[in-house]
Order: sequence, then C-alpha cells, then structure tokens
Amino acid sequence: MMKNKQLLHILMTDYMLDSRVRNETVSLVKDDYDVDVYCLKSKNISNDEIREKVNLIRFGFVGNKIVTFLTAYIGMFFYSIGKKIDCVHAHDVNALPIAYMIAFIKRIPLIYDSHELWSESHHSISSKTVLNCVAFMEKFFAKRASRIITVSNSIQEYLENYFQVKNVEVLRNIPSYVHVGEYNLFREKFDLRDDVRICLYQGLVSKARGVDLIVNAALNVCKKNDNVVFFFLGDGPYLEELKKLVIHHNMQKKIYILGKIDQNDLLKYTMSADIGIHAISNTCLNHNYCLPNKVFEYIHSHIVLVVTDLLELSKFVKENSVGITFEDNNVDSLEESLNEILNNNELYEEYKNNSIKLSKTLTWSNEYFKLKKIYQDILT
Repeated sequence: MMKNKQLLHILMTDYMLDSRVRNETVSLVKDDYDVDVYCLKSKNISNDEIREKVNLIRFGFVGNKIVTFLTAYIGMFFYSIGKKIDCVHAHDVNALPIAYMIAFIKRIPLIYDSHELWSESHHSISSKTVLNCVAFMEKFFAKRASRIITVSNSIQEYLENYFQVKNVEVLRNIPSYVHVGEYNLFREKFDLRDDVRICLYQGLVSKARGVDLIVNAALNVCKKNDNVVFFFLGDGPYLEELKKLVIHHNMQKKIYILGKIDQNDLLKYTMSADIGIHAISNTCLNHNYCLPNKVFEYIHSHIVLVVTDLLELSKFVKENSVGITFEDNNVDSLEESLNEILNNNELYEEYKNNSIKLSKTLTWSNEYFKLKKIYQDILT
C-alpha cells in the first residue's frame, strides 16, 4: 500500500490561531496527506499537540524574539534530518530561511506562502540594514521556490515583477469556518427593534485599522438617525480611548463596545449585523493591495460592506456589487457612504442579496482546489 505524502508547513508564531494555515493544512489532511506544522513555543503554549489530525510541533527557547527564532531554526533543522518529508511549505518571510535549508538538504520542493506584501509593509524593525538584509534574503530564497502563493491579484503581479518569476498563484483568505442557521444576537441581547440597522466593526481596535475614523463617523450618523446603532468587537490599543469617547458623547445606547469575543461565537455576532465596516488606511502598498479575510467573513455572514477605496478592496466590492466604498481617511466620506446605505432600503437589499449569492460560490472548498493542484503538480 502506498504511503501518504509527508508535508511540512513552517510558521514562525506559536500558532494559537491562524485561519489561513489551519484551512490549508486541515484540507490537505482530508486529501490524505500527512501534515506536520513546525511552529514556536511561547509563554502561552509550549506543548506539541494534534489539531484536526494536523501535528503541531513547537520549537525554540522562550525569550526575546532573536533567541526564540535562532533556537527554533536549529531545532527544526535537526529534527527534520531524520524525518521523511516530501515538500516543505514556508508561511511568510521569517519561515523562508529554515524552510529553504530543509528543502535544499532533502532535495524536495519548496512552497513560499506570502501572507502579505512584506517588502512594502510597516515593520517594527527600524534598522534599514536589517530590513535590506531580509529583503535580499526573501528574494534569494523565493526565486528558488517551486511555487509561490499569495493573497490577492495585485500582490501576485507585484511579486512576479519583484522576484522576476512567473510561478506566483493567488489563494485568497476565504474562511472555511461558517455557521449554519440565522442569528440575531445583537437585537436579542440589547433589545433592539427589527427596523434598527446594525453597523459592525470587528478586529483589532487600533487607529491603524481606522477605528478612530469609524467611531467619529458613527457619532455623526447616530446624532442624525434614530434607526442605527454601531457595535465594535475586538481588543487593541485604542479600546480604552474608544470607550471614553463614547461615554464623553453620551452615546452608550447607540455605540456599543463589546471587546474581545470568543472565536467560536464571533461569526454568530457577525451574522447578526446588517452592515460591516472595514476602514484600513492606505499607509503602505501592502494595505492598498490587501484583501483581508474579514471581508470574506462579512460576505459569508450575508451583510453589506462599507470599505476604504483601496485598490483590491474597492475592486472586489464594486465588481460583486456587495457594498459601497468611501475615500481613504475621510470621516465625511465614510459618513456619507453609511447614510447612503442607511437611507436607501432598495440599495441595501440589492447589496445584501448579492452578498448572499456570492457566499454560495466564494467558498474555501472552491478556493482550495488551487492549492490541491499545486501539490499534485509538484509531487507527481
């Protein structure tokens, strides 16, 4: 009997939660691949474990980032020496060095999974020398990968030019986790009328994600419209300031700050909203080219989108007619777009129906076929 192909995915985090890696590895296991994920130990978790038949093996001494990474690289390399591995899959640029070394030593295919446009992103590292070294390293290793995967068409085109290759394919961050049924948690828990429109922001509560822009637009919209409320779900550096701002304007019954919601319940809340807002600003090319999983979560929750007019976001929303855009970093424009949806029920219903239709075809199972073919091509 032929043994299953052995796949190695490398992720340089503690893998508490990563929906993209989970979607890929669980789907590959269902297709009879054996999958190991090498990831990091942390203060939160240090044990190896098995999740949904995917083996999670953790490495590194828990300390500062450099120590953790270097010791993890060494541990991953020596652990892999005696293992049968048919393909190694690097998630993001920080997994590339060790993934390339393992692939080179074992003479097996390497897949580079670029979750973002790293070379055009904001970085916590300020040293230009370090950033230039990492950029050189990414180019060197990526050009030698059997396949490169990324998350949007714009990033695909950029990477093909940047790396001077033609083997970049798009695998969007479409969620596999969906809830069956209907939910109305906001109205039930907060005693809201059926005719009240519920606007939602979920995610990191920070100015970098445009939360300050959203709340200022919400304050203006709520003062002029009795049939709308706003909910903010998530945690982050702007959370306390957000709460104070709402209290200062005496808007606690119109703007609700719920904080972090358990991941198992999050989509139930999303499905209870009417309008989903995403206000990330065009502060780098990576933002302009992003197509985040939050957008697909909103689609699968059958709600209408209001998003920044960034390149990929606006293209997706307009082509599928599932919502409306607003001018980047412009409170007045966001307020105007929200009012356009709130005051035009026919337009709202059109976008909502399109969202429902799109969710039936825009599925992870359909998206996964592309990854499945990539593995079939390089392993046969």
